[in-house]
Amino acid sequence: PLSWVSAAVVHQVDRPMHRTRRSVPTVRQLLWHRWETARTLMEFPGLAATMDLLLRRVARPWRTAPLPRYPAFRR
Repeated sequence: PLSWVSAAVVHQVDRPMHRTRRSVPTVRQLLWHRWETARTLMEFPGLAATMDLLLRRVARPWRTAPLPRYPAFRR
């Protein structure tokens, strides 16, 4: 799992999640997806607010493409 330390590192440089496979998301794509998903958890308002803050202050300049939908959920 990604820690806050690795989040600070990824703020400087992005890289694929796997060093040899190439059809994998980047670290920034995965963080963005997880933060975006957690931002919608209204039963946890503190967590949702924190994720919104991370997206606005940390991830905004990344210009990261969204993750494609998981194949099982594509129509």
